[in-house]
Amino acid sequence: ADGNTASPGSHPPYRIVTVAYAANPGDISMPQGPDGTRRVGLEFIAVVYNRDGEFFTRQTNTVNVFAKPEAIQQFLKEGVRYQQQISVPAKGEYWVRVGIQDLIGDKVGAIEAPAASIADMPAASR
Repeated sequence: ADGNTASPGSHPPYRIVTVAYAANPGDISMPQGPDGTRRVGLEFIAVVYNRDGEFFTRQTNTVNVFAKPEAIQQFLKEGVRYQQQISVPAKGEYWVRVGIQDLIGDKVGAIEAPAASIADMPAASR
């Protein structure tokens, strides 16, 4: 997928997996500036690795948000949503680990799943 970093040992064919993140704003540090603007800094990370723990592909995106006081209630109500894509080798036994790092509060949340179980999941409805 665009923007992925691949290890030298990673070879096509790949399938593209879309990761949809949803973060509870209550778990995110949002310091308030003198003008009432709140600052959020998050890093979204997806990593594909094999059963030996060797990394194959990685996608990392940093997002900085400056929410004005009039927008903060909407932000608190809706939370943080983000999507990224990661290339997963089409054949073999791989795992996908995804995480969010709160860059201001220095907190991390992550989860992992076998890539095969993700391939079998139905597409999310909008």
